[in-house]
Amino acid sequence: MIEDDADENGVSARCEQLYSFFVSLTSRFCTNNDLYYTVDGKPMIVVWNADKLYARDSEKLYATIRERVRENVKDGNGNGLEIYILARQERWTPPARWHNFFLSGKVDAVYMDNMYNQTDWFRPTCYPQCIDQNFKYNREYEWANYGVDFVPTVSPSFNQWIDGDGTQFYNFPVVFKDEDLFRKMCNVAKMNLGKRPMVIIDSFNRWNVDQAIEPTDPNYGNGYGMKYLNIVKEEFKVK
Repeated sequence: MIEDDADENGVSARCEQLYSFFVSLTSRFCTNNDLYYTVDGKPMIVVWNADKLYARDSEKLYATIRERVRENVKDGNGNGLEIYILARQERWTPPARWHNFFLSGKVDAVYMDNMYNQTDWFRPTCYPQCIDQNFKYNREYEWANYGVDFVPTVSPSFNQWIDGDGTQFYNFPVVFKDEDLFRKMCNVAKMNLGKRPMVIIDSFNRWNVDQAIEPTDPNYGNGYGMKYLNIVKEEFKVK
């Protein structure tokens, strides 16, 4: 537990280091930056390893993170900076497993990374249906029990075999890039939007597992040009 190194005055050096990290992070990237993504005017901070942050009192821990940022970082109007915390939940896991983690911590929202990254060979036969039901359950459970929002995640493909040597990752089903499947998954995401309508495209620079949607040369290998960027533009157009 992160607080277990507390001294006789109840001060935890590890907690203090964590608080200082968030203050440093937000002051460096989240102020005077019109390009930084915000939700209701609050810069979004993604806690990727939230499922590894063990605390005896998660609500106090996350509340103190917010408090320290407010005290030490000011927005453009000179007010204490409010942050929007998005926590990563391990894919295909039941939300109740994280009661003592970020859910009790009252983060603003949770998301799960690439749902294709898994070893169950039944799920690929009906990925859109299985992922839709998983998202629906998580979205409803987390909001009803914790007031924590849900952000659906989609990916264009997944091939763990590229990243291995020989048969190292033989048990990971491969999902090749498929325009029809990706559009279906975009619709699954839209059907499971949270209170704040956001979707994460889990792909950035993941060439090592073929998740990328960045443009490629259509005349070279399996190049697809701008296809998947255009699909994202078409499927998530703001009207």
